[in-house]
Amino acid sequence: MKYRSFLIRFLLIAITYYLINEPFIDDRVNFYLMVEWWGKLTGYLVQLIATLVLVTLFIYTKRVVKYLFLIMFLINSLFYLTFYKSVGTYLTFSDLITLLNAKAKIDDAIMGYGDQLLVALLMHIPFVIVYLWPVTIRFKWGGSLTLSACYLLVLFSYTLSLLNTQGRGLIGRPGFILPTVQFALYTYVNGKNRDINEALKPKERPDFRKFIADSGEINTVIMTIDESINWDLIDLNYNGNVTPSLYRYPEKNIVNFGRAVSYANCSDLSNASIRKFVRYGEEEKDLLGTEIVYIWEIVKQAGFVPYLIDAQANGVGHNYFTKAETDQINIIKVDDESDAELIDLIVEMRDRYPEQKQFYLVIKQGAHLPYYKEGIENYFSPVMQNASLSQATREEIINTYKNRARFETDRYFEAILEKLPYKEQVAIVYTSDHGQTFDAPGQKSFHCDTRNPDIKEAIVPLLFIGPQLLNESVTIENIKKNQSIKSHYYIPALIMMALGYKDSDIAQFTEYFKLSEEDTIPHFVYDRAIPFFQSDAQKKELKEVEIIPLAPQS
Repeated sequence: MKYRSFLIRFLLIAITYYLINEPFIDDRVNFYLMVEWWGKLTGYLVQLIATLVLVTLFIYTKRVVKYLFLIMFLINSLFYLTFYKSVGTYLTFSDLITLLNAKAKIDDAIMGYGDQLLVALLMHIPFVIVYLWPVTIRFKWGGSLTLSACYLLVLFSYTLSLLNTQGRGLIGRPGFILPTVQFALYTYVNGKNRDINEALKPKERPDFRKFIADSGEINTVIMTIDESINWDLIDLNYNGNVTPSLYRYPEKNIVNFGRAVSYANCSDLSNASIRKFVRYGEEEKDLLGTEIVYIWEIVKQAGFVPYLIDAQANGVGHNYFTKAETDQINIIKVDDESDAELIDLIVEMRDRYPEQKQFYLVIKQGAHLPYYKEGIENYFSPVMQNASLSQATREEIINTYKNRARFETDRYFEAILEKLPYKEQVAIVYTSDHGQTFDAPGQKSFHCDTRNPDIKEAIVPLLFIGPQLLNESVTIENIKKNQSIKSHYYIPALIMMALGYKDSDIAQFTEYFKLSEEDTIPHFVYDRAIPFFQSDAQKKELKEVEIIPLAPQS
């Protein structure tokens, strides 16, 4: 009978716990199912069951232990869930640091997110009722303290795990534990590793507020960051019939910089580095050492109104976006539009505000993993039959990838060609966040390899589309003369040039001239710097003799 009572309570705790943590549990389970990591899925489910057993056992402890655990549970879980409902993403270690640094504004936060806190409180009521329902038996003090010791051991183990992953682990783990674990880690590293944070202070830049910009007839500048597009998917680099629309552009209105090296082999680093105008040799400091997001400041200084069109997540929960950053720009929400339809959003804004100078940062869907999209035309075959990569051959994966790029990227260029006055008033900088390698599907990651990255993970296209006058500008001519292999480090210069800044100011602010120096070796970041842990990112150096012979992956 006692076992039956425990089982009933366990099931009720499991149900009410799931109601609280449903988005976190579902996300982890679905992710492991998608990538077919059966071992990790099993391990996650075992941890989840063990967590539920632990929580259920605390119901039977001495009252003081029982209530102390409930208080800890509620403080952590409410904090974690309120944060999620407020910003739409997990609370990470970096988020906690940001919140601690803004603790003086806690009253504003309570006012601003009171509704989310109330919802979180209501979601916890069923759990509290089950937890506090009277019991007829209790552990003695020995059992209660032993269980408490187990709880402390779990906290210690998770803290150690978070330390070993440099603050990046424990995604999807219990929300009633994570804030305490993250705060414990913060307390430890804050006292231990101050020198690392000091090393992340950026080198001073010229004061951009003294710069003067004159964009002339240009009233629209678009920075396009595609997703997972290899250099060879651009038909101007390799005639693979993936982006044939590019051949329709007049030569005088398009500059192809060929194979370029991305900032990093992972989306978030490249996206954030572009927005922060990261300089060569200053990657860690420019990215992590300042809160200033220079792309928006430079845009506003030039008299342009900044817009974000993020087809992946609307500026929430990825690519280092923060609320402080998105609060200072205009976000055009994307629901389920294809990449070509993003141009319609720009046309709509241009028609609505014809006198306004507008800057758009467009983050496309591109050919995102797992590449498969139902209902699009297949120009290349055979193809994947579903989104499961493990059920497809290398040829099917590559063809599906190319079909997705044909649907998203070629149609995007076609929409620009047909709907925007790129010959007179519009300038577009185009690149991809990173590339892909298909050498060993299922045995090696396609990108974001932090141990042994393939150079193909970071070889991407780089284009400039716009009026002939801009394409013959001093800045573009200088970039053409610098290094035969171009890189993302030129993007800030291209943006500033399109916005109407003088090349002398551009050179000072972006330091793009460094790329022409003899001792400059192209590289990309593959293992990031982490505040409080590691001040130096790991970079893979590249030689032209490695890049130039690269063949298309087909």
